[in-house]
Amino acid sequence: EFEISTVKDLINRSIVTKKAPLTSNLLLDIKDCLKNFHEDIAAEHWNIIFSKETPSKDALKDLLNKFNKR
Repeated sequence: EFEISTVKDLINRSIVTKKAPLTSNLLLDIKDCLKNFHEDIAAEHWNIIFSKETPSKDALKDLLNKFNKR
């Protein structure tokens, strides 16, 4: 068990590889999937992911556009 602090950590550990641009629908699907792993996600992260302030689909799209430019 370990905690990943950045996307760079995920890539450096070869846990995740980026194959294609992320989409807001994909992020929402990932979020929906995470609901099945409540016991595996630290409370502080769970509260961020599922808070009332979670970004809207449009906000996610803006963030993804910024991220995918890199």
